[in-house]
Amino acid sequence: MISSSLFFYELKIVYYSYLFLHFRYTIFWVLFLCSKLAFSYFMLIKPLVKPTKDIMDVRCVQYALHEFFPNGILSISFHFHFLFLVISQHDFGAIASLWVPVILVYFMDTQIWYFIFSTCMVAFLELLVVMER
Repeated sequence: MISSSLFFYELKIVYYSYLFLHFRYTIFWVLFLCSKLAFSYFMLIKPLVKPTKDIMDVRCVQYALHEFFPNGILSISFHFHFLFLVISQHDFGAIASLWVPVILVYFMDTQIWYFIFSTCMVAFLELLVVMER
């Protein structure tokens, strides 16, 4: 009888320690993603909103390189807007050249953010362990 109650007590301790580990793991990823998204929004995305709107306001783009862009082929797109065919004359080539590098940096810096954030978390947890002694 004593051994079975001791066994269940040990199981309860193991279960709660696993819950704590999962909680710590979840908190790590939530803090990591929130800090990365906030930094990326304010440093990468927000500064490009106004230039993108300015480019979208420009109409009738005349390219000097007519071999590559005949009649502004990248600036004309067809899309359906409430079941009507609309010809849009926005310069999607310029917008793509503006946003593609930002998107690539956004995905590549996730690894750098992970290394920095995990190093800071490990240092913080080790500091807590040292302070307990």
